[in-house]
This record gives sequence, structure tokens and C-alpha cells, in this order.
Amino acid sequence: MIGFSFPGLPGFPHFGHNAHVAWCITHGQADYQDIFIERFHPDRPGKYQVGEEWRAAEISREEILVKGEAPVSLEVYRTHHGPVIGGDPTRGDALSFRYTATATPNRTMDAVRAMLTARNADELEASQRSWVDPVNNFLYCDVHGAFGYRLRGELPVRSAANGWLPVPGWTGEHDWRGTVPFEEMPVLRNPAAGYIATANNRPVEGDYPHYIALEFTTGFRAERLNDLLREAAGLTVEGMGALHADVLSLPGVAFREALQGFPPLPDEPCAKALALLAAWDGRMTGDSAAATIFAAFRHRLAEAVLAPLLGPLAEEAFRDTGRGAHRFCLRVQARLHEAVGDDLSPLLPPGATWQGLMGEALQAGLADLRERLGERMEGWRWDALHRAEPQHPLAAYFPESAPLLNPPGFPLPGDGDTVHAAGFYAHVGFQVVGLTSVARYVFDPGDWNRSGWVIPGGVSGHPGSPHFADQVGPFLEYRLLPMRYDWAAIEQEAATSQRLEPDRA
Repeated sequence: MIGFSFPGLPGFPHFGHNAHVAWCITHGQADYQDIFIERFHPDRPGKYQVGEEWRAAEISREEILVKGEAPVSLEVYRTHHGPVIGGDPTRGDALSFRYTATATPNRTMDAVRAMLTARNADELEASQRSWVDPVNNFLYCDVHGAFGYRLRGELPVRSAANGWLPVPGWTGEHDWRGTVPFEEMPVLRNPAAGYIATANNRPVEGDYPHYIALEFTTGFRAERLNDLLREAAGLTVEGMGALHADVLSLPGVAFREALQGFPPLPDEPCAKALALLAAWDGRMTGDSAAATIFAAFRHRLAEAVLAPLLGPLAEEAFRDTGRGAHRFCLRVQARLHEAVGDDLSPLLPPGATWQGLMGEALQAGLADLRERLGERMEGWRWDALHRAEPQHPLAAYFPESAPLLNPPGFPLPGDGDTVHAAGFYAHVGFQVVGLTSVARYVFDPGDWNRSGWVIPGGVSGHPGSPHFADQVGPFLEYRLLPMRYDWAAIEQEAATSQRLEPDRA
């Protein structure tokens, strides 16, 4: 039996099944795109430097059709690294882009047919040899009892410097040297523990010889899953589904311990907040005042630590909501409980102590919450702040239609460190963004018809459909909806059917 809960980082998860095998994926967090700095000759248009030579770039003309406007024509320059995406190749330096899915023929779809006809785990795993992009954590099992994990997709072999910044393209030292052999990709089959857990965390130890990425999720979700599965016995489909509901915050538990015996603070709200945190079980439940205080406190502590280090960049970093600087700030925030426990003074501003900084952060966090939730601390709820508000891509361009286009919002427990993933940016109101569970599946290869799934929305993208958001309720209740694999049952229970036939005219 395998169960999955998928955080959307980025893209939507996929699942599969036939009579013999089941599989599911989540994002592998791998880095397989590079930016190269190209030196173009200032007096010889289209020539770029490769070693001691000047090589002719490939130049093609592309036409972009624009509704209501004249077509836009542009020249596309391509070096041996890839297309030029920035700079001016007619005047000097430019940036080229190399990506596994475009550097060579992309044979990813060749894998799909083999996946759909695989009869056992060996055949299913072999089907992944042609998979290129995206690089995923691929988990699977078969009806014979075999199960496993593989990081699938192509990873380039190149210098470590490529993982940090754009690299010189003219020297050759940063060029790709093929891809990591299939046999050397991270893999695990039938471990003695009897289970495999992965949650966008680093899939290998530090001695793995190939570069995968610089950034993975914190690992707390995987650690908690391992704890739960290690103690589990006789799990059913419902029991596996219940794992998706876990909202214990490991950093929250660590900070609760760190705040034990905290010296009295001068104001009554801080004393009351410390009492709530001392009695907290570490779970980010929707009705928890302590969870709300913890989230605001940790955010303010991270700002207090990082602001002096970032200097003039702090404002930009703390207000970012994309995949840039603030994501790295969150990585520091995730490890603050360890820094406090180890008394890592180099992180502190001059003259500061962790105890003093935590007191200031608690006061600032409480002030934020009073402004948002009112004075009565006991009535604060995490789900009053921590909500998902899905936004249709077209809503920004047609704001008058946003109420129709946007699916309904809903409150969520958990955070970015809990098994129930629901990451947020505190500086934009604790709204759920980025890392969040966008689907849950449980497969039972002993009886496929016992399998279940649920998504936080519906199977229709049409706002007028009754299935536009009819799974939100079951999703919030951690109920799985039945999967149907028996064709006779499908025909009997189907509310509607549709037959597609080719046009023979």
C-alpha cells in the first residue's frame, strides 16, 4: 500500500496505475538549468568566443503573433550552450540558457507507454531511462510486493560553480560533461524498514558524488513521516490517509522547549503568550492561539537576525513573495531553533543575545497579531490568518471577473514544515502560498478499488460546474474519495458519459 500527499513545488503531481503497478511523484528540487555569460565580438556581429576562437552563432528569425497588433519579428541567437535570453549579442556580452529538456531531443514521452504497460517494479523502473524532464521523486509499488524510490530525469554533470551564479561560457570549464548515468541516480528498493518516505527533502547523504541542487525543503516533513511510519502497524487506506492530516511542527516543539524557563518579560501579554506556548503540543491546528503566536514570533525573530546581515537588501528580501531572496530567508528561519539551542553567536547582531532577541521578537509578533486579530489573545486562531486563496491566472487581467474565475478560499492548518504542507509568507498576511498539498492519493495494490484520492478543489475548471470546488470539504476533513477501477462499476455509477469519435468527413 502506498500513500502520498503532494506539495505543489512547482507544477501539478501525477499518479498512475495499471493492473500490476502504481506510482506517484513529487518535485525532486533538482537544478538542471544553467546560465552562461557569452562574449560576443564587438565588431563581428554573431561571433562569440569559445576558447581562443570566435565561433558563429546560429541565428534564426521568429515571428510572434499578437492579437490586434502587427506580428513581432525577432532574431534568436543560439550558442553551443543554448539560446540567448539576455543582453545584446550584436554589441557585447549576453546570457545563454542551457536546459536538459531543450539541449538534446527530449524523449520523456517515450517513457509513458512503457509505464502504462509495466508488469512489475523492474519494468516500471526501467521505463524511466528515457525520462528527461522534470526531475522527480518517483515512488512505486507492484502487486508482487516490491516497492521503491528513484530520482528520475536527467541531471547534467558540471562544475559546482554552475549551481550558484551565471558562469563564463568562453572558458569551457563550466560546460556540461554529459548527464549522471541512470545507474548512479539516487535509488532505493525494498528497504528493510518496510517503507519509504520523501517530502521534497534532500534524497542523498553528503557523500553523493553528483550535484543535484543547492536548495531542498527543510526535511522536517520527511523526518516526521519517518517517525510516524516507524511506529505504524497494520495501516489501512484510511490510516494512510490520516497521515496526511499530521500538523506537528518539529521547529515549534523545539522553540517551545527553548522558551521554557524564559525570564519574566516586563509586559503582561508576553507572559500570557509564554504560558500558552508552554502548554502547546506543537501542532499547527486551526483553532490554536499558540500556533498563531509561534508563527508570528518566528517570523519576527528571523527578521531580527537577518536584517543587520542583509543591510540595505533587507527590505527587498523580506517583502519578496517569489522564488528569490525571501526563500533563502525562510531557509535561515527554518534553522533558527538549532541556532538558539547551540547558541550560535556569529548570527547575532553586535551586543545582542538570543534571549534578548527572542523577547523582542515575541513582543513584535504579538503587536502584529493584536493589529490583525484584536486584543483577546485566547480567541486568536491560526485558521483566521492562514488561508488558501486560489487565484486564476486570468483574474489579474480581468479583475471584474475575478469573483467568478477564482475558486473559493478556505482556511488551512499546518505550515511549511508539517506533513500537511501549507507554507506561507508572514509579511503578506500569513496567506498560504508556495509549498502546499495539492493532492492526496492512497493506492491499495491488493484491491485497487479500495484506493482513494482527493484534491483541494474539483475536477472541473469551469466555475459553473458543480465539480468546480466540490472536493474542498472532503479535503479539509481528510476524507479520501473512492477511485474506481472496475469498469462495470464505473458504468453503473457514472452520472454522465461522453463519447469522442473522429470526424470522418
